[in-house]
Amino acid sequence: MSDKIKIKTVSGGNSEDQDDLKNCYFEETSTTGQYDFYDKHGNQVETTPTPVTSGTQFTFSFADDRLEVWTITATFSGTGNQATASGTWLNNADEFANDDGSFQADAKGTPEEEEASSASA
Repeated sequence: MSDKIKIKTVSGGNSEDQDDLKNCYFEETSTTGQYDFYDKHGNQVETTPTPVTSGTQFTFSFADDRLEVWTITATFSGTGNQATASGTWLNNADEFANDDGSFQADAKGTPEEEEASSASA
């Protein structure tokens, strides 16, 4: 199983948008350079196109909000626990201005996650 490239920093939009994306993650498929996208609860999110590849724009809706369509472009680099992703996002929510921004993601765990992982090893 590959490392999860978790979205840790989200800028732009509003706090609701940021909360929606934070802790979502990408996981490389069995094919190098191709990724599946997961929500923060670990559920795979259907993307168009699928799988996701570096530099290619993809769209999706979260399962609990089919009306809001998100568009992300992500660039991936590195492998294993050194894997990172960064990119831009936008959604079609009209109730807020500036529903777009950027994000940073990496496969490194938080200090608490790394401590728990080494404790269970």
